[in-house]
Amino acid sequence: MGIRSDLADLKLSLDRQLFALGDVRTALDSQTEILKGIRDALVPKPAAAIRFTAVLNGIPEVGIVSFQLQDIQSVPLTLSFVDADGNPAAAPAGITPTWATSDATKVTVTPAADGLSAVASGQSGLGDAQISVTAGSLTGQLTVTVVAGPPASITITPGAPTPAQRRR
Repeated sequence: MGIRSDLADLKLSLDRQLFALGDVRTALDSQTEILKGIRDALVPKPAAAIRFTAVLNGIPEVGIVSFQLQDIQSVPLTLSFVDADGNPAAAPAGITPTWATSDATKVTVTPAADGLSAVASGQSGLGDAQISVTAGSLTGQLTVTVVAGPPASITITPGAPTPAQRRR
């Protein structure tokens, strides 16, 4: 009976240890999921889009897609990169963004050396023009509507002459 009893005690002890190891494994799996979540939060996702910021009438506007600009105004533009979820992301490595305008008679764009900002300036042509920026495979576009500025002078335009009406 002694060996059987010892074997039963040993089996019971092993069963308890296996049960305890199962609890440890469950706890480790839970910790692993938490650590993966922390890792995913800390490792930046790649940039998926370009977000524009402009200071319009003294107010910073983030994520703009269009705006009006008088033909005598300039506006600073800044870009940032966001991931697929809209969270800030790092700029593509080794790439300087390239800015362009669809119609320089309406709006010109003067980029900074690093390409992360530019100044858009209204020109004498009125109407819509697109400002675009490209950074690797990413592109962004803004529509600018150039409108007339405030009056700068008065023009008098005579009509067709007619016979004068005299009083009697």
